[in-house]
Amino acid sequence: MIEEFTYQVRLAKVMGVFESPPEKWIKFLKAHQYFILFIQTFSIIVFCPRPNYHILVITENLADLVTTVLSNLKYMFFLISAKKCFQLMHEVKDLNKKWKFKELHSFIDKANKMDRFVFMTMFLACCSATTGYCTAPMIKNLITYFFMDQPFPYEMPLNATYYVEYKYFPLYQILYLSQGYNSILSGMQNVVVDTFFFGSCINICAHFEILRNIINEINVKEFVDYHQKTLELATKLNKIFGIVIFGEYLILSVIFCVIGFQVVISEDLIHSVPMMFHGTAALINLLIYSYGGEIIMDHANKVCEDCYKINKDYLIVMMRTKHEYKVESMMYHASLPTFSLIMGRTMSMITLLESFI
Repeated sequence: MIEEFTYQVRLAKVMGVFESPPEKWIKFLKAHQYFILFIQTFSIIVFCPRPNYHILVITENLADLVTTVLSNLKYMFFLISAKKCFQLMHEVKDLNKKWKFKELHSFIDKANKMDRFVFMTMFLACCSATTGYCTAPMIKNLITYFFMDQPFPYEMPLNATYYVEYKYFPLYQILYLSQGYNSILSGMQNVVVDTFFFGSCINICAHFEILRNIINEINVKEFVDYHQKTLELATKLNKIFGIVIFGEYLILSVIFCVIGFQVVISEDLIHSVPMMFHGTAALINLLIYSYGGEIIMDHANKVCEDCYKINKDYLIVMMRTKHEYKVESMMYHASLPTFSLIMGRTMSMITLLESFI
């Protein structure tokens, strides 16, 4: 049987998050995150263009700022809620081991294969985005200097107007490495939090699927108990990740608008490449939450439908799911229709931004 959450736990350890970390270590990580957030925000606010500068540069700074803020807030959430997240992980594992149905192992293995595939997809997308973001300006610098016989342009990953003279050793190198480090850190933070959410979703859905397959094989009491345990896990998942879901939909709506605008308007191919990587990673990011919420809602409803078709004694299960189960937070609920709605509004906002040119 494939082990659950293997990659997530490994990456969390790489990021410094352990199941029972010392209090001083947590304080150090929090201080580190506050420092990174301050440096990135400070550099954007102090060195960014004033309103009379080109809208392209302003929107690029906005994309970097909101991405940094979202990634740091998600990681701070993970630090604060680490015990709850690991507790949820253990409860999922315990539920996987508690019941001894022949269908259990096949469904859980299938779920964990899907989880690992999504993890690797997200990891590679973030690696591609950060690599493109960090290397594209330097490649342009080297091509301009060595092949076009022009002065070294000193372009940065963050295409801002800097109000200090940084084109001297070592300030340029320090600023470049700092922006690259922030980019890599943001990508890894997104991977560890987002795939932890999706891994929980896919395992919970596997149990809903098992319930549908064993409905005729066990008595009502066992079935209701199993269903109750599964619903409790789904509810805990919603409580833990509710604030993250709200931030994802709210902030990624802004990111899609400014990145889409950058790609549509920019005439510089090398500048557009990291933006496209950035947008792809953000798209996968949002799709993970939308698809995760959608499949939980869909599988919970199917259990109710099967109960109605097979045995009216399962009314208690139907009553618990008489309202659609949704993974939601405030005005957003994680689903594919919400994903489609945000993508539709993005095009309208890009058109609006074009009017400012």
